Amino acid sequence: MIFLQENNFPWHGVNFEVYKDMPTLVYAEVAHTLICFLCLLHAFSHFSQEQQNRHILLWISAMTVGPFLYLLSISVSELNNCWFSQATFMITPRLPLVIILVYCEALYITVGITWFSGIDRLARPFIVGLISALFQSCHDQVGTKMLWWSWHDSDNNTNPRIMDVPVSATFGWCIYANCFCLLMHMPGIAIGYYYGQEPRDIFMINKHYYVLTYLLLCICIVPLSITVMAIIQCSLGFTFPPNIEPPSIWTLVVTLISHIVIAVFCGMYEKTSSLRKKTLTGNNPKLLVISICLYYIFNAFVVIFGKPEEHISLGLHQQYGHCDTLETDFSGFLTRKKYVCKEERMNPDSYEFIENEMPNIGDQWYKIKGIAKIDEWLLGITITLFTSSSFIGLLVLSAFHERNLLFEHEN
Repeated sequence: MIFLQENNFPWHGVNFEVYKDMPTLVYAEVAHTLICFLCLLHAFSHFSQEQQNRHILLWISAMTVGPFLYLLSISVSELNNCWFSQATFMITPRLPLVIILVYCEALYITVGITWFSGIDRLARPFIVGLISALFQSCHDQVGTKMLWWSWHDSDNNTNPRIMDVPVSATFGWCIYANCFCLLMHMPGIAIGYYYGQEPRDIFMINKHYYVLTYLLLCICIVPLSITVMAIIQCSLGFTFPPNIEPPSIWTLVVTLISHIVIAVFCGMYEKTSSLRKKTLTGNNPKLLVISICLYYIFNAFVVIFGKPEEHISLGLHQQYGHCDTLETDFSGFLTRKKYVCKEERMNPDSYEFIENEMPNIGDQWYKIKGIAKIDEWLLGITITLFTSSSFIGLLVLSAFHERNLLFEHEN
């Protein structure tokens, strides 16, 4: 395991000096800790015990299962294409605490939105996949620009990029969130169909089914996600395993459009009126809405006030070396440059080397410097924040409106 072998570097589990060179990363740690805590409070705040139980299970699952995809990406030598800057709290040299919190809130909030909005059980995984990709893209674009992490410069899975974020990151998270949601609901749906109970979306009859759902997630989430991604990539890239075509912009576009089409075809919203009413009135969405607002406000704050040109990221990065050394990447048939070098870079606008502190051949632990925001990046991140917040906001507001009408009718 790569991330367990890299303990020979001068990293610290707790480092309160990070704010000097990476102030926005410290802000991110504080903000995401608060958002994650609000999500936990939200899990305990519901009016019905059933809703409370399912949200607690969701939070625990998102917190523990959420990072699996990232752990995979840093554990497989042929993939190994992302390196985090050293944060205030590090679990390993490659694993900051904040990334676990980010994945937790992304899964919890997006699945929670579909529960509160009364999305149909068949459409739910596709809506979660879609809004998770939109939700996480804001963090990815801001974090990449602020140098919270760096990508492999020439890996085929980190190129092409949109706003310096690899297409594969958005594509992979969309599929991962979809599979997470599917596995979260599979035992409950199966039980409902087997016993012929109404509603058929019954969720966790007793503690044994909670354990079953959690084990299903832990065991199946990674192989299921990889299988689905491989099928899509091979289908659109006209390849056959073990040769897997890396995701392209076309792959991402087709995936997002298919999610929309399937969700609309399934009818979007729950068709059983009694279940939809129970879902809308049994949830307490206030803390969830506060968490969503805080997430977008924080990202907007960093976009406006963050100064990436003053950020210096010290930590593990792509190994520095000779420009012409090649290796086979995760696709199994394509090559990438094993090392990064100053003279030949595919993505020179992502970061800069520090002239008087250049890494030596073979170095993995060194400093890199951020690059100032430009008008094109500001326009792009503004569009991303607006699109993401608008789509999610419409889902939440429509559910709020219907919920208020139900309460008014009862009164």
